Amino acid sequence: MPPPPPAVSVVHTASRLLVSVCLSVASACLSVCRSLFVSIYRLFLWIWIVLICLPVCLPSFVLLALVFTTRLRTLRPEACRVPQPDPRCLTPTTDPCHSPALVIRCPSAEAVNEAPAAV
Repeated sequence: MPPPPPAVSVVHTASRLLVSVCLSVASACLSVCRSLFVSIYRLFLWIWIVLICLPVCLPSFVLLALVFTTRLRTLRPEACRVPQPDPRCLTPTTDPCHSPALVIRCPSAEAVNEAPAAV
């Protein structure tokens, strides 16, 4: 398999860096907010949550979720993106790209016409 183009490598490296930064910020946020819950009076607790935890933590979690979903979509093999074929061409397999564990087995259009109809 040929190496990915340089632009793809840069995007993947940047997204890995972004994920690592988001995870660090999210972890720090959870730690700080948890300690605030324990140590500060209830009146000040709401002020800290609104002024610090929400503006800093929430964007970090949202960005992390976006990066993960985007990476999952871009890293999925091309074979996984094809529409579902004729059900008569499917046989059970352990191929993770096809759900529910089915893969195309018809080599040509004639095989589709000769395959028995599914009941």
